[in-house]
Parts: sequence; C-alpha cells; structure tokens
Amino acid sequence: MNTELHVLYTSSDAYAVPAGVSIYSLLKNNQHIESLHVLLVGDGLRPETMAKLDRIASRFGREIDHIDGKEIGDRLERHGCAKYNGSYAAFFKLFALPAVRRRYPQIKKLVYIDSDTVVTGPLDELAGIDMGENDVSCVYELFPATERKRLKLTPSAQTVNSGVCVIDADNWEKHGVENRIIALLQDREYTDRLLFADQDVLNSQRAAAMQRLPVKYNVTTFNYYLRPTSKYVRRFRIGPGFYSDQEVEDAVRTPAVVHYLSLMLGRPWDVPNANPFTGIYERYKSECLPDETMPGKRRGLLRKMIRNVLLWMYRHFPMKVLGNMTSLAIWIYNCLDSARISKHSGPRA
Repeated sequence: MNTELHVLYTSSDAYAVPAGVSIYSLLKNNQHIESLHVLLVGDGLRPETMAKLDRIASRFGREIDHIDGKEIGDRLERHGCAKYNGSYAAFFKLFALPAVRRRYPQIKKLVYIDSDTVVTGPLDELAGIDMGENDVSCVYELFPATERKRLKLTPSAQTVNSGVCVIDADNWEKHGVENRIIALLQDREYTDRLLFADQDVLNSQRAAAMQRLPVKYNVTTFNYYLRPTSKYVRRFRIGPGFYSDQEVEDAVRTPAVVHYLSLMLGRPWDVPNANPFTGIYERYKSECLPDETMPGKRRGLLRKMIRNVLLWMYRHFPMKVLGNMTSLAIWIYNCLDSARISKHSGPRA
C-alpha cells in the first residue's frame, strides 16, 4: 500500500539554515515514500530563502508547498488572540490545517516537525498510527511539578514536547480544536502564564485530546542526560505511562528525530556548544548547506564565563553527575520562570 505522508514546518529567515538541514534530512531518509509532501509556513521568508530551500527539495525530486504565515496571523488578529513575544509565529502550526486541507483535501495525518531538528530515520509509520478519538500525538517530556502548576494541570498530568506532533486531521476538525485554542488565546489571564507558547497550549487540558508518541520521534538533550528515566520520573512526580528506561535508551541510540534544545548545552550552531548530537547536525549540514552560517548570540562577559564553565563540565564530568546537574537545572529554571510569571501583570503584546 502506498504511504502518503504530509510534513509541516514553520520557519523565519533567521532559522532558515536549520530548517533547510532538517528538510534535507527528512527527504534523504524517506526516499522510499512515494507520496511525501513537505509544507512550509513562512514567517516573512524572503524569495531568495524560499528558492534556496526549494533547491534542497529538488535534489530528491520533491517540491515544497509554501504557505504564507501572514494569512494565519491575520486570522488570529481578527479573533483578538494574544501574541507571543510580539508575533503569532509560535502558534502557526496550531492553525495551519485549513490551509493544508485546501491543498490536500484527502489528508488524514499531518506531521509537524520543528526547524531545530534532524530526521535520522523513516517516518512512514506516523502516517498510519491509530489515534482513535485523540486529536494529536506527541512525545511525553519530563518537567517538574512547577511546570504543571503553572498551567493549572492536575499533579499527575503528563506534559509533552511539541517539537514533533502528529495531528489527526478529521478529529482536529470534528472536535473543534482550533476554536478551543482560539478561546484560550483570547483569555489574557491564561496567556499571561504562557512560557513555551504552542507547547503550553497543547499541554492545556482544555485544548486537545493527547496521545503518547514513541520517544524515538522526538529525542532531546534531556533524553540523553536524564537516563535512567525512572529516577527522574519519581523526582518530578510524573504520572504513570512515561517511557521505560529501555525505551529511552533505544531511542537515544537509534533516534528517528533528534530535537536540539538550548538549555545550558547550546544548539549545534552555537559556538561553542556541548550538545551531544552536534555531530549529526554537522554531517547533514555539510551535505546540503556547507557554506551557510547562523548569526551568533551576543552575551556579556559574565554570561560567557558561566556558559564556558558549564560546557567544560558537560564535556568532562561522568554521566551520572551530568544527569543530576540537568535535573537540578530544570528544577531551578522552572521555579524561576514560575516566579516570574506569577509577578507578571500584563499580557504579551
């Protein structure tokens, strides 16, 4: 049976390089899929940037279907939805389905992948997963109780990482998920608490019915260092159903999608960085965009010193110590942000 896979990305010009690398890796590792459709919601992408990404796709005999993010932003503006850091771009993937269905009315599953990823394996299994009455499938993520408290979730609620999502198109429309999310974004008390934008929205119990996705489809830095997971499941008071130690170990060794997170270790385009998956990114980038660079981040002297000390520690300390350091860092990070949000008095414009 012919698999039909629809994959959605979003990107701005600033993130066009990692987006191009991710698209290249997706197409290279899924050449066996006859009907593979790549869609890209652009946040002000320049024509020359789109042409550069189109050339990557053409190397595999594919095309990129470009969607203008302004259409989605204008729709949210008309509904009076709150912006996130001055833009609607962080929410584009949650509102892209109508534009996708106009192009592909027969679509059953829409796979969203963040731009800061590399696809290292086949994804055709995602086109055929049985989601029952669930709206979206994501990989569970470890976060402390403070994260669930910020979103007013139940103490045992699972939280997910939205870097890879599988949307059941029929359920999403049938259950009115888009309208429910619009209602959330119209609630200023709710949007004042947002820290991770679309990810927070998906974690909200009022948004969408969630299903557990195998961890190999969104392997993050946390998965690498927080092993064995059972120890951190107890520490973070995560409910039943999280991944076993063996599931995480297998995923880290043979991931299908690697997702680069920036906490402490940096991403592959940060110089310096200590991300354990940097080599994978650099290999794919050398094959598709070898001469392209990402603009560096400006940091003060003190921040540079602290960062360099952390990077040295992550290069030289034993894995057991690094796991405890990562756990502590996540806990402190969430406590600080929870305190910041509790003092925040105005909506994000």
